[in-house]
Amino acid sequence: MKIWMTEKSAEMALTEHHSTSVDEMIETLSATVAAAVDGAIDRRGVAVLGVSGGRFPGRLFQALAALPLSWDKVVLVLVDERWVEPDDPDSNEHLVRTRLRVHNAESARLVGLKTPDTSAETALPSIEAALDRVPFPFDLVMLGMGEDGHTASLFPSAPRAELIAALDPAGRAKAAVLHPTVTPLIRVSLTLPALLNSRKIILHIPGPEKSRIYRAARQDGDVEAMPVRAILQQMQVPVEVHLCDREDP
Repeated sequence: MKIWMTEKSAEMALTEHHSTSVDEMIETLSATVAAAVDGAIDRRGVAVLGVSGGRFPGRLFQALAALPLSWDKVVLVLVDERWVEPDDPDSNEHLVRTRLRVHNAESARLVGLKTPDTSAETALPSIEAALDRVPFPFDLVMLGMGEDGHTASLFPSAPRAELIAALDPAGRAKAAVLHPTVTPLIRVSLTLPALLNSRKIILHIPGPEKSRIYRAARQDGDVEAMPVRAILQQMQVPVEVHLCDREDP
């Protein structure tokens, strides 16, 4: 599976930013987020941020929560979620509520992907309805990358039909349910078209191992094998990749 290109090189849509430490990368990313939020609020009165879970985002969220921004005009949208209760430690919503939507950022609006429905599949209509009320486009989407080349919850180990549907650039759904074999937890993820409904995408790559995997993903290859290529190969949205080859203790 390939992601479409224009006649221009995909390199023109992607820039890399290298930091000497994770702390430096967090500082740089915080300034980038602040500029995106302030610019969006000045332009349209609201800023919409796509956020994901993980160890590094948790550290980044703590820095963002201290920023003196107009958080009451910010909408936080989870780009993916494990199908667990929002108070579960494995929940991305729990991470956002305890690390980001606190202190200065307590007034931000959060749009989660977990509902009271009995299954992720039956929840999709209500998830789509909630996403329909988000004032898209995203002003900024912050993505990570797993060591298998997944981003959001677009896992290469998910059933092929699920992954292809979620990666379809012409798809109309904003959310998809995936059952990756590498984890026992069902995932809900924004689809590729939803992620690309954005003014800018940031991909944060902390540590030497993820930097190596990122360089492999930059090589020509199948998107299904490394779904992060769907972000790296497209020409619709500018992508900033923030790397740090040193992993802080």
